[in-house]
Amino acid sequence: MLLESKIFRISLAELNALAAISLDYLTTQIGLARGFLETHAAYSPLNATTIFSCCILFLGLLLPRGRGWTWSLLLFSCLSWLGALNNILVLTGIFPGLWL
Repeated sequence: MLLESKIFRISLAELNALAAISLDYLTTQIGLARGFLETHAAYSPLNATTIFSCCILFLGLLLPRGRGWTWSLLLFSCLSWLGALNNILVLTGIFPGLWL
């Protein structure tokens, strides 16, 4: 019953995206301090948060109730973890990065 509440599923997806964007920003700052370059010069965590929040809000309001739709909204919010994952792989040396 709680998972089918629109407010709950939107809030859960928003928190997931916010955590990922925060980690992405943190790992970006660590990479910049270690001499890497940001490939997207206009990157802003505020823009990323706004874009993901708006998409999650619209999808959360438009998608019908149901367990499958709830999981699809959460999976969409997991896309924001890709930036943080990429940064972690660059910082650990698995992916090559750009140096100054």
